[in-house]
Amino acid sequence: MKARTAVGLGALIGASLRYLIVNATSADQIWTTLLVNLAGCFALGLVLVHGERYLTALPKLQPVWRPFLATGLLGGFTTTSAFAVQSMTLLQNGEAFKFLILFFFSVIGGLVVFQIAQSIAIKGLNK
Repeated sequence: MKARTAVGLGALIGASLRYLIVNATSADQIWTTLLVNLAGCFALGLVLVHGERYLTALPKLQPVWRPFLATGLLGGFTTTSAFAVQSMTLLQNGEAFKFLILFFFSVIGGLVVFQIAQSIAIKGLNK
């Protein structure tokens, strides 16, 4: 399998998962998108640390695991476009406080959970 195919397959799965989660909840779509994006950032932190370690035993997966998981699956699962649309909608509707919460937790929260996941993963490597 080529990396290009792995990305496409991962994106199909990731976007489908996001669609199912967003439509399965009764929560406001803004908060569901935030939750999905934070979960994706956390998962990416784990994947980038542990991927190399656990997949070295499977040499045929070496060239495609990262494109499949990181770029495809988690890239398709998280969504900057929904974040942008929802942010602009909040601003246009005069909901500045909701916008600030969404913006802060999406950007800063994403960085924080990514770092937490990497720290957890690295500590796991050192045990």
